[in-house]
Amino acid sequence: MPIDTKICGIKTHEAMDAAIQGGAAYVGLVFFEPSPRHLTLAEAAPLRQAVPSAVKAVALTVDATDED
Repeated sequence: MPIDTKICGIKTHEAMDAAIQGGAAYVGLVFFEPSPRHLTLAEAAPLRQAVPSAVKAVALTVDATDED
C-alpha cells in the first residue's frame, strides 16, 4: 500500500522546494497565530504559487471562522 507524505509548517521557498523535491504529496501552510510557523495570507500566497499541480497544498487552522 503506498503512503503519501505531508510536510507541514513550510515558511520559505527553500523549504517548499526541499519538500517538493523530496517527494511530498502534500505541503502544509500554518495559519494559527501562536505557532512559530504561522504565516499571513500575504506571506503564504507566493509559497502557494510555487506548488506544482501534482502536489496538494493544505491549510492548517485552529478554530477558524467561516469568514477566515
